[in-house]
Amino acid sequence: MDLIDKHIDTITLGGMVNIDRLGKLYHKTTSWHQRNKPVFDIDVRGNNKTALLIHKQDWGGNARIHTTQEFMNDYGYNLTIHIPKRVEYLMKTAQGNRITDKQQRMLDKCGYRLVVEIPSLKRLLASEYFETFMVGSARDNLLLSDLVWDYIQQYHNFIDFGIGGYDNQRYMKTGEQVDKDYLHLSRIDFAYDITGVSSVETLDLVRRYGYISWNKITEYHNDYALNEDTSTLLNTPNGIEYRRGKNSSEIYKFYDKVLADRNYLHTHQLLYTSADTRRAYEVSKNKIDDNINKVLRYEVSIYNKTGANRRIDKVYERATNENKKINLFDILDNKVYEEIPAYTLRDGLTKIFGSSVSKPITENIGDAPTMKDKDIIKEFGSKGLKFLGIKHLIDKNMSQDKVRNFLVKECGMNYETTRRLFYDIQKANIMDKWKDTHIQSMDALRRVYHGLS
Repeated sequence: MDLIDKHIDTITLGGMVNIDRLGKLYHKTTSWHQRNKPVFDIDVRGNNKTALLIHKQDWGGNARIHTTQEFMNDYGYNLTIHIPKRVEYLMKTAQGNRITDKQQRMLDKCGYRLVVEIPSLKRLLASEYFETFMVGSARDNLLLSDLVWDYIQQYHNFIDFGIGGYDNQRYMKTGEQVDKDYLHLSRIDFAYDITGVSSVETLDLVRRYGYISWNKITEYHNDYALNEDTSTLLNTPNGIEYRRGKNSSEIYKFYDKVLADRNYLHTHQLLYTSADTRRAYEVSKNKIDDNINKVLRYEVSIYNKTGANRRIDKVYERATNENKKINLFDILDNKVYEEIPAYTLRDGLTKIFGSSVSKPITENIGDAPTMKDKDIIKEFGSKGLKFLGIKHLIDKNMSQDKVRNFLVKECGMNYETTRRLFYDIQKANIMDKWKDTHIQSMDALRRVYHGLS
């Protein structure tokens, strides 16, 4: 069960089901406003209790039956059943009275959207509850997909809930058992941890070598406490995201792993917000060792959008030329598809950085820059002073587009002059000569690319 070579992170399974004896399932749920007194509870860390399932109605009338945040934090997965408003209205108005035959036929023909989400497969397998499950299980020869599925069924048994198959085309229940092969992927994340690189360095590489437009990049900022009493808003991004299209089914992400781990330990969820929201999150405890190395998390999120682009199916189609719906067995145990995560991660780097990331790793350049400041002035004269000014701003971790905006808006420099200045720097290949971190950062990405080949 070594996940090092699988690179699989988030898994979301979904499908349409029918729920027999829906009223009995409702009796297992706890109303949202009464979640401190659960109908059926389950133990979580610290001998606390949380509801097995929560029942919550949205403003539009639709309802959800789902697990709690505390349950997902400790057990590593989340279960959600979406209830249509007509069914919610019927269950609320009946209030334990006998349902008529006509109403029962309506329930029998109704389908419900079932979603099982594993935010981090690696963390689920490393949780103490999964380890306890493994110790108590005598079935050592099961596949990884079987173990994960049986672990989920141990706490939320679909047969006990009355959950069965549903034909979405004919609007009728089928009696089919909902197992690990029945539910199909609606989202999957492939991830790779890259040491020695930060988000701001990667953002600069994207804008120097990238083959994508700047307006397709979203910067993310995260706040964390400097001490117990203060918090600060980071002026430099610690997460970037690139979407291929407005309603993209394929998203590329880079974010600082140290900050992500810090927030996970504190809240068990990532707290990234878009840079333009200016929102601040205060974290009272810093549980990450300050000496931890700089780690960049690289992720590719792929989605199957209902009635539109089924990107997951298309990605997996390249291995067999067969277009089918992918399930839990296919991504965890099917040998035919075992190269898909590495291929997707490598292909994502190529789409962003082009041929630059596939070049050989640079020779050791040593600790000192290959071109000193006095060499720039000696070779380029008065224009070299402008180059050094840009070099100073970039060395302060200011990205290139922010340097351009600073020169135009704050310094009053003409836009065309700024453009020509950066063009001269790029044409003379000066930036690669004076800033070793660019070379080192690109080499780190190249190691990932060649390692995934």
